[in-house]
Amino acid sequence: MNTKVLFVKKALKSITCATLSLLPALSRAVTELRSLSAARLKAGKSF
Repeated sequence: MNTKVLFVKKALKSITCATLSLLPALSRAVTELRSLSAARLKAGKSF
C-alpha cells in the first residue's frame, strides 16, 4: 500500500509541475486570442 501512495504522490507532483509550466503558455494564448478578437471587432466596425 505504501508504494501505491508514493506512486500517487509522485504522479500528482509531476502533474502539478506540468500544469505550472503550461500556465504561462496558456495565458499567452488567451491574451493573443483576445487581441485577435478585439482587432476583428474593430475591423468589422470600421467597415
